[in-house]
Amino acid sequence: MVLDLNVIPQASSLGAWLRRMGDNKESHLALQELNKIIVKSALHKLKGITLDIDATEVIAAKCDAKWTYNKNQGYMPMVGHIAETGQVVACDFRDGNTSPAKENLEFIKQCQQSLPEDCFVKSLRIDSAGYQAKIIKYCDEENIQYAIRAKMSAVLKAGINGVKEEVWKPLMNKKGEEISGQDTYRTVHCVGDYKNAFTTIVQRKRIKGQGELDLDNNGEEIVSGGYIYRAIATNQDEWSDRQIVHWYNQRGEDRATCKSPQTSTFPSLRTCKKMVVGGHFWHDNNHQTIIAPTSCILPQHPTCLNAGRKFKPIYFHLCVPSSIALHPSWRS
Repeated sequence: MVLDLNVIPQASSLGAWLRRMGDNKESHLALQELNKIIVKSALHKLKGITLDIDATEVIAAKCDAKWTYNKNQGYMPMVGHIAETGQVVACDFRDGNTSPAKENLEFIKQCQQSLPEDCFVKSLRIDSAGYQAKIIKYCDEENIQYAIRAKMSAVLKAGINGVKEEVWKPLMNKKGEEISGQDTYRTVHCVGDYKNAFTTIVQRKRIKGQGELDLDNNGEEIVSGGYIYRAIATNQDEWSDRQIVHWYNQRGEDRATCKSPQTSTFPSLRTCKKMVVGGHFWHDNNHQTIIAPTSCILPQHPTCLNAGRKFKPIYFHLCVPSSIALHPSWRS
């Protein structure tokens, strides 16, 4: 056992311990090392992992909660997932009005530091918040494969307008069959002051849309002539358009399936005996502590959405010998 505990303390005891610990950097480093041990046990012999990072909205009616870009009052923590295991490797609690694009590169490095020593980030997938010159440059320097949702610049818009119809190729599904009304074409592009060009896969999907070229609020897509257009920046030059599109679309699949207890993929309380369970502590000033499996993004749980409290994540894993302690509202 990693923790050398025969009995897991109750939530109130864990919460009291966390409050006594406070913001002690040495304790946090120790927990990070513990986290690495459990992550390594889940990864087995896998060395290179796929990292998915995303800002996760937490709706809360707390007095210090800020308005998010979704026009909800709450918080916007940044969360990093290991795609191969569904584990959360790192998280950074942020105010709701914090831009999802803020300090993404710093968070990527935080996730790298949270991995076991013999593991590394092989691939990276991010939404358009990560479409930044410094992130793309860092991936090239570190030999990290990436797929990032590109923002539609004036150059890309002009390119789309100039593409001939015969250049577009039908998008295939995973079975190799054509997807009706969806096409792709491949080009190269640069971003910001980073002059190294990268592959850009432009997708279009037929809709009953507008006739003129328009940007959405985030600059991720445009609508023109009955099509909606989006793009993916990547350095996976040897992959086909189909492979890149479907690989990018897998981003955060484990996270998406765990937004509610009905669709959660982690074992129930009754099946957690004698197994290693990755988890997180979430606690606040009202003496509430929650332990959740790493495959679940806890703030998305309705209990937290309606709690009206600010939860501070302290991320690490637990090796549970015979049982798991959950917040009462999570018990099945």
